[in-house]
Parts: sequence; C-alpha cells; structure tokens
Amino acid sequence: MRDSQSFSDVDEFQCVEGFTNIQGNCEIVTTWRLRTPSPTFLSLFVANSDSSVARLFPSVVGEQFILTDAPPDGYEVQLLSVLSTTDGIYQGTTLVSNCTLGCFSGCNTPIHIQVCQRAYSHPTVGNLVEVEWLETTSYDNVEMFLDGNPVEIIEGDR
Repeated sequence: MRDSQSFSDVDEFQCVEGFTNIQGNCEIVTTWRLRTPSPTFLSLFVANSDSSVARLFPSVVGEQFILTDAPPDGYEVQLLSVLSTTDGIYQGTTLVSNCTLGCFSGCNTPIHIQVCQRAYSHPTVGNLVEVEWLETTSYDNVEMFLDGNPVEIIEGDR
C-alpha cells in the first residue's frame, strides 16, 4: 500500500465524433494527454445510452483511441490509468467524458462504383472510361477529375 498515487492521471480527456461511414455509423475519437510520470497502460470503457453498445478495451497505450462503426447515440467513455510495478498494480482516478454522435456526413459518398475502360487510343474518342455508381442521395452536380485536375462538371441529378 502506498500513501499517494505514484503516477499522474491524464489531462485533457475528451471524446468527439469522427468520420461517418456510408452505413451512417461513425467513429468515437477519444483523446487525452499523458503526464509524467505516466501510467503503464490505460483501460477504456465505452457505452451508449442504453448499453446496447458496451465495449471494454483493457490495455490502451498512447494518447488516442478510435472506436469505429458506432451508431448515432449518446456515449459515455471512461478512462482508467493503471501502473504496474514489481510490488503491485495501482489504479488512478476513473475519468469520464460524454459525447453525442449524430453521424452526419458532410459527404454522401456514392457506392458500388464500377469503372470500365471502353476504348484504348481510339482514333476519334481516344481513351474512353465509363463510370457507374449507386447514389446515396441526390446531387447538385457531379465533378469529374483526371489525375487530380477537374475535367467536367455535370449539372443536376442524372
């Protein structure tokens, strides 16, 4: 038994919404800043409002952890610092951060993209590439790029 904690808890602990995937789920990005002396490892527990999503990550290292494919909801993330020494295992203070995921994407990515080259060095059309996709929403326009350079903008939904 020790009189005081022999390592520092983390600072600036937070969880925020990250990238949204095409299924409408998103990342829970959890970050913190380690202080000296640092714990040996951290344990992270994530649960949504009704605990239908509840995950324990018992041995996290570094200053960031990303949980992918989380559905929209309110989440509580708990972080526990742990120090392992030759004379025992010591726990720090459990820190809590709450975040709400809306999982709204700024980019509605088309899916099932198919690309086919229809012509190779044809005398009248040159190289011809056909692209087909399944829309996930309606679009104001579609911008076409070749080697990173814009080549055409198609107006409206097609």
